[in-house]
Amino acid sequence: MIPDALPKILIEIREDAGVIAIAGENPHVTKARVRPFEPGPGDEQAGNDLAPYRAFVVLVQLDAPRMARVPVQRPRIAARCYGRTHAEAAALRWAVSNSIHMIGPRIHANGLGIYLSKDESGGEQEKDVDTQQPFQTIFIDLFATTQAVATGS
Repeated sequence: MIPDALPKILIEIREDAGVIAIAGENPHVTKARVRPFEPGPGDEQAGNDLAPYRAFVVLVQLDAPRMARVPVQRPRIAARCYGRTHAEAAALRWAVSNSIHMIGPRIHANGLGIYLSKDESGGEQEKDVDTQQPFQTIFIDLFATTQAVATGS
């Protein structure tokens, strides 16, 4: 079985203080609204006229090719960063970028080694077709293992 990098990147972004400050579940919870594939229940609508939206992030894996003779993969993940305004979407995009960009090698509990993660491109101002909520998309490139590695401890 090849370890999936998307859940690990999701956790890293969800637990980042800068992302929590913008897209936190509430002031007392230490995780942000970061979801795989699509928004979660209640992410899009805050439920009042003054703030009809919430800030949240949706991660979608675009590709994960393996290298031919080396046990590594190169996952590419799109992070759609939704905000209540274009400015908040931009701030959330930068917070997500800061949470993963060039932070160094790490090994997760399942043995997945991520040797490199970087914000490769993106940042265009967009609006969701259905809700008209502003968002920005960035592309996260990873260099990770295809088999479990030991932590060395």
